Amino acid sequence: MNSCAPFVRKTFQLVSDNTTNHIVSWCNNGANFTIWNTQAFQKQILPQYFKHNNLCSFVRQLNTYGFHKINATDAVDGLEFSHPSFKQGAKHLLAKIKRRKSKAKKSDAQSSPVVQDANQLKVAEALISLVKRQQESEQLLMSVCAELQEARSVINSLQSGDKMASPSLCGKRAYEEVEVGPSYPVAKKLKSEENLFSVPTQEMFSFDELFQPTQSTCAATMREHDAPIDFDIKELLLDF
Repeated sequence: MNSCAPFVRKTFQLVSDNTTNHIVSWCNNGANFTIWNTQAFQKQILPQYFKHNNLCSFVRQLNTYGFHKINATDAVDGLEFSHPSFKQGAKHLLAKIKRRKSKAKKSDAQSSPVVQDANQLKVAEALISLVKRQQESEQLLMSVCAELQEARSVINSLQSGDKMASPSLCGKRAYEEVEVGPSYPVAKKLKSEENLFSVPTQEMFSFDELFQPTQSTCAATMREHDAPIDFDIKELLLDF
């Protein structure tokens, strides 16, 4: 018994205690043990042998060491467990009870009703969380769609405003053909004013032409210089 696991040894001791047979005891065949009163087992028995008073934790430990839950026949409100090497008066068989590997431990833990209820509760919480996230995502999607629709409306209104503000081709041509104010013969008036102050071209002389002698004047002058000088030198001397 000294080579067996502490949990198995303590479980064998609490089941073999005759003073608590109304709470937990061996069955009539000595091959199984039954927890008759689960509330009293948690409050009175578990704290004496273990550092907790949690029945679910005790059941998980039984599954870890290969115990199986069976339907109790003599008790309506009891939990009955069995193991091939856990028998009344057979302490030498306790050393054969070993902790199962992690894979087997997981399989046995899932077979327990208490563990199954806990797993179902976790699944339910996960589903509730997923539904909540889905609702939040749908609300966010609706908000984004509303904002997108509003943006499209603003763009369409801006585009329609631009089309109304820009003139059409026909309107542009009509605008070019409109005459502003009466038509006056401005060009003719200016032409008449120019005629008043105009001087015939043939009467205009340049500055050089005014001071240049004509051909007749030049010829006369040359003839005067070429003619012989006729004077008396005696008359010139008498003047002095």
